[in-house]
Formats: sequence, structure tokens, C-alpha cells
Amino acid sequence: MNRPAVFLDRDGTLIDDVGYPRDPAGVRLVAGAPEALARFRDAGFLLAVVSNQSGVGRGLITPDEMDAVHEAFVRAFADAGVTFDAVEYCVHGPDDGCECRKPSPGMILDIAERLGVDLARSFVVGDKDTDAEAGRRAGCHPIRIDRWDAAAERILADGWDAGPMGCGELVLALRKRMLALPPRAMFRLRATDPAAPEDIPAWCRLTGHSLESVEHPHYLIRRRET
Repeated sequence: MNRPAVFLDRDGTLIDDVGYPRDPAGVRLVAGAPEALARFRDAGFLLAVVSNQSGVGRGLITPDEMDAVHEAFVRAFADAGVTFDAVEYCVHGPDDGCECRKPSPGMILDIAERLGVDLARSFVVGDKDTDAEAGRRAGCHPIRIDRWDAAAERILADGWDAGPMGCGELVLALRKRMLALPPRAMFRLRATDPAAPEDIPAWCRLTGHSLESVEHPHYLIRRRET
């Protein structure tokens, strides 16, 4: 059975964004990232990094400088107890017409094929719109990073594939599942019924649960306080 993965941007998501990084001494981990990645690993996710590094293609940094920063990055996370299953960089410029530079999903699809990733159960996490778009094109759940604790909560939320349930069945099943969760816990739902885009937001408004994000057929719901 294929495993899910968390595909991660690097600069601005896992390490501080310094523009075009060339100095390995400047590698600094983003607060909360190692702890979140360790939780993903414990939950059974593969961990993969997909990063645009056009500074090479633009002639602003050398391949050797990029390699030195990469080694410092990997070593910093290893020292924090986190290793990666794959790391891929696109060194092309925005006008080179490659298939790997995000928002193209090339790097994600290459890793998925190589490692046997279930893309429908996977996530792409980054700090830019291009990261989210690459995730959508690859068929993954995109998450725009704000704080790592919040991102981890969304990824690790309990999930349920409701399939093509009718409105009445869906509401009854949702009620039972939400009542079993602690207050303010997150719940991830996949509902393919054509009525879901209207029924689920209406149900949340009536019951007081919070609809955190919607990208039909995927819904992220937070249980109400009580």
C-alpha cells in the first residue's frame, strides 16, 4: 500500500529565507519545524523537500555553494532528530520552461513515483502561493504555512472519507463523529456528494462548528468549544 507524504518547501518554511542562500553558516531552522516533522514521521508520513533554487540558474550562486547550504540544512535537521526521504531542487530560472520549477508539480510527481506516494492522502506545505499551486496540480492537500503548530494540527487531524452520502446521512454521521472529538479538535472530511458544497457549510453554521478551510471535496472542520 502506498504511503502518504508531506512535501515541504525549504526556504521560509523549514529554514529562514535569506534570499539566495550561499553561506552554510546562515542556515537557521524555523521555530517549531523539527518538532512538527517528527510528529509527521511518527504518524507514518514520508518527508520530502521540494525547493526552487533559481539562484543557480540566474548565476547568483554556484552549484558548490548550493550543495554546501544543502548539507548544512540536512545536518541541522539530523541533529534535531529528523531525516528526509527525498530532497529535490529545481535550479532553473523562471523563463527556462522546465517542468520542475514550482508551481509546476514535477518534483512532487517524480518523488511520488520513486517512493510510491499516495498523493491523494499527502500534503504540500510552503510559505508561497507557488507551493500551494504545485500541491493542487499534483493532487495533494496544500497548506500555506503560518505557524508550525497550526500546520501540524491540520495535517494530523482525524480524517474520514464520507464518499457520496446524501445530506441526511452525512449530517447524522458528522454529528456522531464530531461529538466524539474533544472541544476545538480538528477533523478532516472528504465528501463527494454534489450537495456537499452547500450542506456542510450550512450544517457548520447551524451547529456552531467552525469550517476552517474548503477545497471541495476536502473540508477541514474544527469542533466547537462545547
